[in-house]
Amino acid sequence: MSKVELISVSASDIASYRAECALLPGCFVEGSSLHEVLERIEDEIREYVEQSRRIGWPLPDEVIAYLALPKSQTCGGS
Repeated sequence: MSKVELISVSASDIASYRAECALLPGCFVEGSSLHEVLERIEDEIREYVEQSRRIGWPLPDEVIAYLALPKSQTCGGS
């Protein structure tokens, strides 16, 4: 699995970026640079997963597999 399959990044006309994980509803971040959103989305995904596990919500297998990758292969390792 590549990070592109799990996370999408878009840029707006006002020099801001947004990264989101389409498999986790509401899991997105915004920032002023590509580097910033790639770092922050990783943290957001981890927080989402942690909260979902506490509540007992099911998680997509792709997200669990992504989090098991070495940091160098995820957005945070970019």
